[in-house]
Amino acid sequence: MTTKYMNISAIADYFAVSVSTVRGWVKQGLIPRDAYIKIGSTYRFDVVMIEGLFRTKSAEDESTEIDMEEELQEETEDTEALLETIDEDM
Repeated sequence: MTTKYMNISAIADYFAVSVSTVRGWVKQGLIPRDAYIKIGSTYRFDVVMIEGLFRTKSAEDESTEIDMEEELQEETEDTEALLETIDEDM
């Protein structure tokens, strides 16, 4: 079982990434300010919150991907119908 707050090395190990990657996530805002405590140069991360954020983000990405696939399918069908109409007119 993990503790709620973990240091940066433990977070990196937990998510199987490098410490540099975790630092990048912080800089990019992928780990929001309320998901960690910073005292001086020491960070303690709320692993439960971060994992929840990543799961939510993953689900949103999958939903967006499905929406894009459906839109592409509709555009393909529209294009095919237009091509059939042009062929009929020729």
